[in-house]
Amino acid sequence: MAAPLERLGEGGYEDAEVRVRGDVFLARCEGPFTFADGEVVETAWVAPADLPAWLAGRPVCPDSVTIALPLLPTP
Repeated sequence: MAAPLERLGEGGYEDAEVRVRGDVFLARCEGPFTFADGEVVETAWVAPADLPAWLAGRPVCPDSVTIALPLLPTP
């Protein structure tokens, strides 16, 4: 994928198992997308406004949600 990156911000997360500090970037691209390295378990197209409901009850990395979700643009 080749797309310009837009820096959205940075954040941090800490719990009993991990401490993370990271930057969040946004890239927009129509695809196609491939995930050949085996690190990606699942993909889905979700509208930004629907993310909180989509995340509810799903096993996701809490550090990613805590850091990235507040920085995503809203429609």
